Amino acid sequence: MQPETPQINPYGAPQAPVGDYVTGDHAVLERARSVPADHGVAWYREAWRLFKLSPGVWIGIWVVFIVILMAISIIPLLGSLVVAVLTPIFVGGTMIAARNADRNNGARFGDLFAAFSGRAGALMLIGLLQLALSLVFVVVFALVVGFGGAMSMFMGDMSPETMDTQAIVPMIVLGALAAVIFIPITNAVWLASALTALEGAGALDALRRAFSATFRNLLPLLVFVLVTLALAVAATIPLALGWLVLGPVILCAIYAQYQDLFDAAGEQAQG
Repeated sequence: MQPETPQINPYGAPQAPVGDYVTGDHAVLERARSVPADHGVAWYREAWRLFKLSPGVWIGIWVVFIVILMAISIIPLLGSLVVAVLTPIFVGGTMIAARNADRNNGARFGDLFAAFSGRAGALMLIGLLQLALSLVFVVVFALVVGFGGAMSMFMGDMSPETMDTQAIVPMIVLGALAAVIFIPITNAVWLASALTALEGAGALDALRRAFSATFRNLLPLLVFVLVTLALAVAATIPLALGWLVLGPVILCAIYAQYQDLFDAAGEQAQG
């Protein structure tokens, strides 16, 4: 006698693990993994591999990306605001291009605009939220700098000339602090753009997961930033022509970071 097949209620609670988002044959972690510091270098190695698959296409994507944003930014009053809102859409397009390079051995130039037809609304919301967060930070930063300068002049009875000299070190410290704050924010926004463009995550959910991933991986992010600074200096020396390569490689590195932190297959491979 055949054993009775258990009945499955299609409306009941799922009986399989649901910690991952699954898109077709592709599983994405709900909570990003934490990786060692040397992965900050590994992201660049993977980015270079992706770039070499179609370097001409990547250079074209980078040039058009930058030219479009620069052209929009010169619009009086609204230019910088529009750039902030549209940047995640273009970043999402570059993530689609990187995935095509990864899976199909080559990026396509039209991928730069691919996110406009699918997840544009969610990506624009990511840009708006980043803009709001940046404006809050700038206001707070300006208030702290202004208050500190006024107190220094009042307490020390310094002239504006003396104030300029003695304010250099505090301004450097504040500038470094601003970078420390803005770098994780920018990284999280770009990771969120990847989650939205590639996996269809909503804006708020993508930002939540991206910020969590960023702060769980501050050491590899620090290594990544230091490598980026060194490469940026080298790329700038020959009339900034090196940015034709470094720019698209950085875009590919963001995709490599996303894959490393969120791709469930990567966890299986490590395990």
